[in-house]
Amino acid sequence: MMKKRVMTCLTVGVCVLAISATAAFGSVNGYANYKTGVKSLALDVDNVSAAGSFTMTYDGKPVMNGDAEIAIDGANQASHVVLSDGHNQSEEWNTTFDGVKTWFDSDAPYYFTYDAEKEKSGHGLLNIDGDDELSKRVVNFLEMGADTVMGDLKNNVVEIDASNGIYTYQLDISNSQVPAIVNAGLSVLAYAASDSFANTCYVDFEDWNQCAANYYEQQTGQSLSADFMAHYNGEIDDDRWYENNAELDKFDELQGEMYEHYNQEMEQKMAAANSTSGVLYVSADGTTTFYTDVVAYEQSKGGASTDSIESFIGKDLTLDNVHFTFSVNKAGQLTANHIEATFLTVDDKGASHTMVLTGDVTFHDYGTTAVQPLDVGDRVSSEEYHG
Repeated sequence: MMKKRVMTCLTVGVCVLAISATAAFGSVNGYANYKTGVKSLALDVDNVSAAGSFTMTYDGKPVMNGDAEIAIDGANQASHVVLSDGHNQSEEWNTTFDGVKTWFDSDAPYYFTYDAEKEKSGHGLLNIDGDDELSKRVVNFLEMGADTVMGDLKNNVVEIDASNGIYTYQLDISNSQVPAIVNAGLSVLAYAASDSFANTCYVDFEDWNQCAANYYEQQTGQSLSADFMAHYNGEIDDDRWYENNAELDKFDELQGEMYEHYNQEMEQKMAAANSTSGVLYVSADGTTTFYTDVVAYEQSKGGASTDSIESFIGKDLTLDNVHFTFSVNKAGQLTANHIEATFLTVDDKGASHTMVLTGDVTFHDYGTTAVQPLDVGDRVSSEEYHG
């Protein structure tokens, strides 16, 4: 739960940073136009398409990247998202069309469906009721906050292009120009991330089912047959196998006992090492290895992903510089955004590192976007899938 809370804080912090930084671009009029474009997208626009991508490098090495496409037409919405950390990649499709939500990922031979609202209760990308008094006050507070944080920086814009009805602006912020409140906020986030890892502990299994089979044999003196494991792993489709199966009931019971066994071993080794964090890695044959350094363990196992971005944040984090460009059309609608932000971090050992986040987002087809039903290919419904 702590880790999820930290990730939420990090996400909100990055969003606030992005909004604050982008609000700085444009002359006084450009600044106002940008705010109007952002507010319109968030609160008013119900029909638009968007495409975005991001990359993250750590000391010059790529560690994360992602791409996303989104289409919105009222309550009908579609998204396609790809995330990669260099070791693993996830890809998923999610569409809500005519009151039905359909979802699947690239690794699954099945898809899920859910009932959804046929009409949006609010407006804009945030689905907020613009007439709601609380919403109005929150928007006003965030707008004033962005104005205050950016101060005179909002006047440091340079128009770099004006053609075909598109106006493009640029701003470069050096480390000496970064508002103190931004780095103070990043420092808080870094401490929260570091504290999260300093108090994180869990058991990680190389192969849960194989470990469970080995544990079953140790406790009962009997081996599970290949036929049993084939059924249990879903390689054999036979619903009757699950009925009145005492061996299966005992296997399930011992799995809970197995987890508690290894969890107690982890706690004992943490106590012996006088550590508040730790990972107990259980190999497929049941042998264990204990790590007190959670960050080092996750990175060694390829776990440095979007779920463990805290491992890159370190003990302290400051914004070193920002390069940002954005474009608006004659109607005041945002059409493109590009940001490159360089952060300096300090790890638990006091070493300095450089983290660079680069992102691009484009908006198009305002008022003409049409969401289509999701093509599931040869996948079957999850309710019909039997492995």
